[in-house]
Amino acid sequence: MIEVLNIPPRHLKGTNDKGNYDFYIQKARIKSVDRDGIETTDVIEIQSNPGEVYEPGDDYLIDPTCVYVGNVQGRDGRNRKRPMLGQLRLVRLADLVARNSKPALKAA
Repeated sequence: MIEVLNIPPRHLKGTNDKGNYDFYIQKARIKSVDRDGIETTDVIEIQSNPGEVYEPGDDYLIDPTCVYVGNVQGRDGRNRKRPMLGQLRLVRLADLVARNSKPALKAA
């Protein structure tokens, strides 16, 4: 689970060698549980586009459309298929549930 913290977003705007950039940096808390049942909590910075500032207190997940299967070479030199992340986007948990509910899927 990813929870956006109630800290004002930092606005970064400027120009670099790739062109103009304009985005917000926000802090989020990630809670995860491993298969032994041990819960870990980390605080990270997430980047969002202007107009897409994440709401504090809402629960977010990584958008499943960002995941793809890629080839990774293992230590033994063999190619393996691994799930990988493309451009990281977050989606509100409530929106994802509403979008994938039975009435919404029937209407689509």
